[in-house]
Amino acid sequence: MVTIMIFTKVDGIENLILDKLNKGATFGQGSGAYTSENIKVLLTVASKYEANFIKKNIKTIDANAFIIINEGVSVIGNFEKRL
Repeated sequence: MVTIMIFTKVDGIENLILDKLNKGATFGQGSGAYTSENIKVLLTVASKYEANFIKKNIKTIDANAFIIINEGVSVIGNFEKRL
């Protein structure tokens, strides 16, 4: 399992996660330390295969999205593991 954090100014990335992968995500708001511009922060948990799908398709929505993928995480709570 991996956690994926996506930082973006563009709407629509949530549709990639919610509709194409049938996954949930959490939204947050942030601001750039250098630019002070508002950004959306999306957080989700996925398999490595789903992470690859997100990496391949996210740039078609936001070429400037900043993505952090953290491998080897444990999940406790309401999460359905699918392969």
